[in-house]
Amino acid sequence: MLFRSLSGRSGGQVRGRLSSLIQVEHGWEGAVAAALGPLADSIVVGDMRSAVSALTLLKNESAGQSELLVVDGSHETANFTMPAGVTPLYQLISSDGLDSALRYLLARYVAVRDLDAAQSVLSFDPALIAVTQDGDLVSRNRVRGGSSAANSAIEINALLEKTRNQLAAATAESEKLDRK
Repeated sequence: MLFRSLSGRSGGQVRGRLSSLIQVEHGWEGAVAAALGPLADSIVVGDMRSAVSALTLLKNESAGQSELLVVDGSHETANFTMPAGVTPLYQLISSDGLDSALRYLLARYVAVRDLDAAQSVLSFDPALIAVTQDGDLVSRNRVRGGSSAANSAIEINALLEKTRNQLAAATAESEKLDRK
């Protein structure tokens, strides 16, 4: 509701839901979803005016709350030293125009295969946050994870994209067979 309402207003710089604006390297969707948390489902806006307008709309219409991600190009990122063989999580994400914001949000997050590797990362630098391929999040003061019964919006988008590609391939093969 909020996304449609804001999109229809003139002057609002609404880009869409973050989960639909990013592409994640196959197999790492759960890790990115865990790191982003509720921001994965946030609405991306291009300036603070659009964000304030969205909150005003929610308040005026008693329409609940929403996460908004302001992407105005003013994100400066501190550099962290990473242990050898570890990939910064933001490097597993591609997007159109959101790279600096994602780098800022995920600057301390690293992608690791498992919980043992996560512990090794924290031994190297306790300021880093390790996220496993399964979506377990391990930091100096916080650990979140376990089994997951539901897919995140990021994982669902990846499944939809895979299904679209499979459908396109099957359709092309069917048309090829029809011509024979």
